[in-house]
Amino acid sequence: MTFDERFFPPAPVAAFSVICLGDEQPGEGLLDTGSSQSVLPLSAIPESAEPEGWRLVHFLTGPRLLRAYQVSIRIFGVEVPVLAAAASDDEMNQIMPAPVETLALIGRDVLNATRWRFDGPARQVAAD
Repeated sequence: MTFDERFFPPAPVAAFSVICLGDEQPGEGLLDTGSSQSVLPLSAIPESAEPEGWRLVHFLTGPRLLRAYQVSIRIFGVEVPVLAAAASDDEMNQIMPAPVETLALIGRDVLNATRWRFDGPARQVAAD
């Protein structure tokens, strides 16, 4: 995993998978220790997933209710069950700066499941 230079300052981005009922959808996400919950683009939600409620997500323009899906996120071999909010492309544009609005936002609901080492000068992140 590396830091993405499209952000200023550069930010850690990692590959992950969203898993639901045996379906697996790959994605890429910004590791955001400041976000309490993960927000996934609708394109990252497997077709087998059904909405299971709502999550309140705070956008730059204010709070918004988004559909939530009970899925597991696998990142660095760790699979974490979460109730993840899913956002349309337009909604993701309000969370993530262009041109990275297609990235998921991986929050503490997933990140707290393992130990992370952030090495800013080397632009690397590793999971223990």
